[in-house]
Amino acid sequence: LDTGRRDRLHITAHVTDAIAQVREYSAYFDDPVHRQAVQDRYGLRAYRPALAVLIGRDPGPGRDPFELRRIWNDIPAHVRIKTYDQLLRQVRRLAHF
Repeated sequence: LDTGRRDRLHITAHVTDAIAQVREYSAYFDDPVHRQAVQDRYGLRAYRPALAVLIGRDPGPGRDPFELRRIWNDIPAHVRIKTYDQLLRQVRRLAHF
């Protein structure tokens, strides 16, 4: 998720690219012709879909939570970032119901 010198951490280029990719996917649905094509082909009506990016693992132990929060704040609010570890925990919780 983060890279750079300890005093200049920022989100990685891979995460930035993934955010740009889902942003472009979202923009696709701004065009009514595209929305109709998806509905005709897949039977799905979509407009302004939720944007999510699945990334690697949770940050390792000993990471400063305030430092991590500062980095996460660089991610656009309309994009949800989830780690594989978070997804696995969610699935395990659901399996216990």
